Amino acid sequence: MTSSRPCLSELLDRELVEMFNVGSEDQIDVKTIAEIVIEEMGHEDVKLKFTGGIDNGRR
Repeated sequence: MTSSRPCLSELLDRELVEMFNVGSEDQIDVKTIAEIVIEEMGHEDVKLKFTGGIDNGRR
């Protein structure tokens, strides 16, 4: 099955998106970011599933 949506490399080739990696001196883990996004989007009863990485992505 083929998607009609362009992949990221096609978008970058067409210069339709700009990507930034904004760093800081402090740290935040993936779980905290996910929890913030879930809260800001107004979702409830969301189950997080971590795969890979150190301690399944929780560090």
